[in-house]
Amino acid sequence: MKRPVPSTASWQRWLATGAGAALLALVLWPLTWPLSRDSYPLSNYPMFSIARHARRMSVEHVVAVSANGQRMIVPLQLVASNNVMHVAMTVGRAAQGPDSAQQLCEEIAARVARAGGRLGSAAVIEVVSSTFDGLAYFEGQREPLQRDVRARCPVVQE
Repeated sequence: MKRPVPSTASWQRWLATGAGAALLALVLWPLTWPLSRDSYPLSNYPMFSIARHARRMSVEHVVAVSANGQRMIVPLQLVASNNVMHVAMTVGRAAQGPDSAQQLCEEIAARVARAGGRLGSAAVIEVVSSTFDGLAYFEGQREPLQRDVRARCPVVQE
């Protein structure tokens, strides 16, 4: 007795089904990985899939305070340069030590005194480390959870 020879269409269906199952297995495979594992090009996208418990972030910055207590942002060029990253690194490094924070504060106070303009009412410069709730900040809650003044110095108008 002869066995029937499978048709070409039958083999193509089996091949397509096998290829589809293999592709589906590859797509679902990253779901079996531990959450801490990430691999390109198959990724479980941990930056989006892992719950974030640490929502607090600290930012070192410089503020000018007027005699009536109004806080004003000191322009970048009066802090260090026009480059945001350079300013962030300068203030961050200075805020790590009381002497360096005080020195930076005095340098900025002198620049603010010479610049005048909208900061002409500034009475004091503060180098501050503020802690924010990162998510709440972008929902409009701009007041810091904690403020740590690292250095404070007067602006002596010339």
